[in-house]
Amino acid sequence: MPNHSPTARHDDKKPGILDQIRKSLLSTEASNPVLIDILIAAVLFLGSTALTEAIRAISVLEFGGKDLTPGSLSGMCRWDCQWYRSVIAEGYHSAPKYHAAGDAANWPFFPAFPLFAKGIHLITGLDASAALVASSKILFFLSIATFIGFGRYITDRRTSLYMGCVLSFSPCAIYAHSGYAEPMYLWLTTISFWLLEKRSWIASGATGAILSATRVVGAGFAASYAATLLRRDWRKRIKSRSDFTLGLLLIPAGLATYMYYLYAQTGDALAFWHAYIAWGQQAAGNLEQRLWNIAGQGLWGWYYAFVVILCAATVIWHFRKGRPELAVFLIVTSLLPVTTSASLVSFPRYIFWQMPFMLAIGDAAARCKSLAFIYTIYAASMTTIMTLAWFKGNVFVI
Repeated sequence: MPNHSPTARHDDKKPGILDQIRKSLLSTEASNPVLIDILIAAVLFLGSTALTEAIRAISVLEFGGKDLTPGSLSGMCRWDCQWYRSVIAEGYHSAPKYHAAGDAANWPFFPAFPLFAKGIHLITGLDASAALVASSKILFFLSIATFIGFGRYITDRRTSLYMGCVLSFSPCAIYAHSGYAEPMYLWLTTISFWLLEKRSWIASGATGAILSATRVVGAGFAASYAATLLRRDWRKRIKSRSDFTLGLLLIPAGLATYMYYLYAQTGDALAFWHAYIAWGQQAAGNLEQRLWNIAGQGLWGWYYAFVVILCAATVIWHFRKGRPELAVFLIVTSLLPVTTSASLVSFPRYIFWQMPFMLAIGDAAARCKSLAFIYTIYAASMTTIMTLAWFKGNVFVI
C-alpha cells in the first residue's frame, strides 16, 4: 500500500527551478569563482546600461535634452570623448588650435584609451565616436568583473557583491557609457593592486606602466607600490629585491614614453600639463581663494566639499585597515584636482572612479544595511541628475 503521509509527499517533491539554479551557482562558485564573477558583472553591467538608456530617453522626451541620434553609441560621445576622437582621427596636435582663443590642444588626453578604441574601430568598422563609447562599455564590464574578483580576494563573497553594485551604479556611472577613459583607468588600477597584493612585482609594475599612460595620476601608483614597505609582513616577503625594484621602475614608463613623444611632436615634454590652462586650470590661486570659490557655488559647493571630506575619511579608513598602499594612492590622485583647479566641479567625478574609494564604500555598505540604503538613494539620485545634465549640456558634468 502506498504511503500517503504528508512527510512522504514532502520528501518526494522535486526541487523548484530557483532551487536548481541556486545549487548550480553554489556548485560553480566552489569550482570556478571567476565564472561567477563574470556572470554577476554581466548582470550588473546590463542593469547599469539599461538605467542609463532609460534616463537618456526621459531626458529627451520630458526635460529638453538633446540627443541627435537617440539610442546610438555615437550619440553618447561628447566633451572629452570628442577630444579622444580627435586623437584617433588626427593624432596629437603639433600646436594648439581649438577653443575660441585657439589655445587648446588634445595633449592632456593620454594615449592608452584612444589606442584601445582605435583597435575596436579597426576590428568592428565602427566610426571613431561609436568605437570610443563601445570601448568604454567593454572596459566598464571588465572593470566590474575585476573589481568583484579583487573584492572577493581581499574580503569575502558577500562584500564583493556590494562592491560590484557600488561600482555599477556609481553616481558618476554616466562616464562609463560615454567614451571616457575612466573605466580603463579603474580596471588597470584594480589589476595593478591585485597583482601587488599577490606580490607579483614585475607584472604589477608593467600594468602600472599602462596605467600611467592612461591618466597622469596613474603614475601615482609608484608611490603606492613603494608604500607596501610600510607593511612589515611584506618587507619580509620580498624574496627578490631586484624584481621589486624593476617593478617600481616600470610604473612611470608609460608616462615617460608619452612625454618623450610630446617632446618630439611639440618640443615640450610637459605639453599635456601646460595645455590645461585652456581649461582654466594651473591658475587655481591659494587655498583660501579656493574655499571662497566653493562657498560661492551654493549647494553644489557644499556637495563638493562633502566629497572632499569623504575622501579624507576614506584615506584614514584605509590606514586603519592596514592598507597604506591604497591610502597613499588616494592621497596622490586626489591632490591633483584639489591643487590645480580653480573650482572642485570635477572632483566627484575623479574620486568616484578611484578604486580605493569605491572599495571603501562597498566594504562599508556590506557592514551596515542602513548605510547601504542611504547610499542607494544617493547614488540613484545623482545618477539621474548627472545623466539628465549630460544631455541638457550642463558644463558641470564635463
